Amino acid sequence: MHRAILIAVSLCVLCAGTARSQEGWEGEFTITSSWNSLAVDVPEGGSAEGLAIIQWNLHGRDAQKWRVEAVDAARGWYKIVNASTGKALDIRDASKEDRAILVQSECRDAKSQHWRIDKQSDGSYKILSRWSGKAIDIPFGSQEPGTTRELCEDNNQPNQRWVFRRVAE
Repeated sequence: MHRAILIAVSLCVLCAGTARSQEGWEGEFTITSSWNSLAVDVPEGGSAEGLAIIQWNLHGRDAQKWRVEAVDAARGWYKIVNASTGKALDIRDASKEDRAILVQSECRDAKSQHWRIDKQSDGSYKILSRWSGKAIDIPFGSQEPGTTRELCEDNNQPNQRWVFRRVAE
């Protein structure tokens, strides 16, 4: 009897935790670097498969709006999907190498499209790949608009920290 109650309570706690983790990601967001304030951007709002994702001045158009969709929320994995193109943030050629370029791809159940979004003590987020374990990175801390977004070993540097801001509806 006690075991059944314990299992039921555990399931309730697990389910409540899952609901809370998904709750905060409803709607659309801009994602900007806490390092240089440039936004994660689909160049010119293009819909081409494999188009490299860049950093650009925040302008708030659809190319910079993203949805966070649960893939395995209980374990903390999400898909990041451009609100305009409907394509997912992905890793070119599913590379596990440092400096792998981020691209947009048709949504599919590929681990290269799964991301863990970890809140940091300063309120920013680190975005880690399920496929490679690497962090989304601004190469060499570039301040230049048009620089591609890449993956790199997680080094806890500011050029791997991101700010999610909900887009007003």
